[in-house]
Amino acid sequence: MSGASAVFELSRAVDRTPAGSDERLDALVALARHPCARHTVAVTEVWTEISEIHRRRGDWDDAIDAWEQAIRLGYRSAPHPRAEIAELNILAGRRDIGDAIYRDLRDRYPDDVWLYNSAGLTYLDVGDHATALAWIDDALELTMSDGDQVGLVGQLSDMRDRALRALGRDTRDDLAGRIEAFVPSPRSWTSRLDQTRGEAEPSMEPCPQCGAAPDHVRWIPTGTDWPSTTSTRNGHGSPASSAKVPRNSPCPCGSGKKAKHCCNR
Repeated sequence: MSGASAVFELSRAVDRTPAGSDERLDALVALARHPCARHTVAVTEVWTEISEIHRRRGDWDDAIDAWEQAIRLGYRSAPHPRAEIAELNILAGRRDIGDAIYRDLRDRYPDDVWLYNSAGLTYLDVGDHATALAWIDDALELTMSDGDQVGLVGQLSDMRDRALRALGRDTRDDLAGRIEAFVPSPRSWTSRLDQTRGEAEPSMEPCPQCGAAPDHVRWIPTGTDWPSTTSTRNGHGSPASSAKVPRNSPCPCGSGKKAKHCCNR
């Protein structure tokens, strides 16, 4: 069986399995590890789905390993994909590791409001409301300074109220007043493009396993009889189980959470 045919069958096997099942996990791993999968499948997204299955089971080490594999293969995101590694470590009780990753990312990307949002949500989830509040306040100051181009002020304000109430503090302070008086600027389309997810630039060398040339194998148009794992013309395909919104993108409902933790469960 050719590499392309094998990947097709592995993709079909994924399609036939229930979400979150052992069978699906095995099928996803087999697909992700096939050396020719990269021609027609967004392998990084497959690894993030593998990570999510392990996450929901509390298999933290396996979840982290799968996410690290996605990063090694070129997964990109806003915030930086290592924010997910920080979150997983904190949820696993490894605060020292998770805290250090968040601090490092903040030093490297001080203007990435999505990073502050991610940290705020993570610390709220584990009940560290004081640390969450510090990240949330910084996020609010940052996003209001540019007219809230990413549309997070409402969500961050709700998160802030939650943290303040948990700490027994007044929710009507100076920052709350500035939030209430804040008028967002019209959003610029370019700022939304910062949320693009994708893989590393494809190699132009023929595949060493099957000899496939990327220029005529990788780009299979949508609407063919290939499974939904087939890459679209721009190279950002998605695994068979993904909804139209990428699972690791901010949820379009405005919650500020990733789609996979919100409406795309």
